[in-house]
Amino acid sequence: MKERLKELGIRLTELADYFNLSRPTIYKYIELYEKGKMDQINPLIRNVFVFISNKEVLSKKEVITYIINLLDKELVFTDHDAMLRMVYDKMKTSTSIDTLNFIMNWLDHPEYSKFMESFNKYEQMIKSKHKPNLDDIDTNYSSYAAIVALNDPEKKTKQRKDKIIKYIEERRKEND
Repeated sequence: MKERLKELGIRLTELADYFNLSRPTIYKYIELYEKGKMDQINPLIRNVFVFISNKEVLSKKEVITYIINLLDKELVFTDHDAMLRMVYDKMKTSTSIDTLNFIMNWLDHPEYSKFMESFNKYEQMIKSKHKPNLDDIDTNYSSYAAIVALNDPEKKTKQRKDKIIKYIEERRKEND
């Protein structure tokens, strides 16, 4: 790959600039490519390397055009990627191990999708100026009740504690 890039007149710094990576990172990807460790290479860069390797007649202009087209396709995911980056940056700088454990457990929870959807609807209701709709509350009652319970200390009854113990035991059986 190093020789092929040299033949085409493409410098590592150019590739690094296109992908917003450092030159040493690009060099590392080239080494991984040459060792056949494709799964360890950023998919965009791997695609460029494969393009360069598989095409017989190739010019620097063709490679640059290919990269630009590839990056344009990736822009479809810009909002998603930007949001992931914001979450990552926040978590990297201010998240405790307990918070990370909570997030990992939450993501692995069998009701994750249902709860996430309900939580997002709940947050939208809070931000909205409209009166909450009883049908929406009824549809997502258990999730809303759980969210409200976090901010509203309920009486600790034996019945409620028994339900919690039963739920924990059921979840343990699912994980075994």
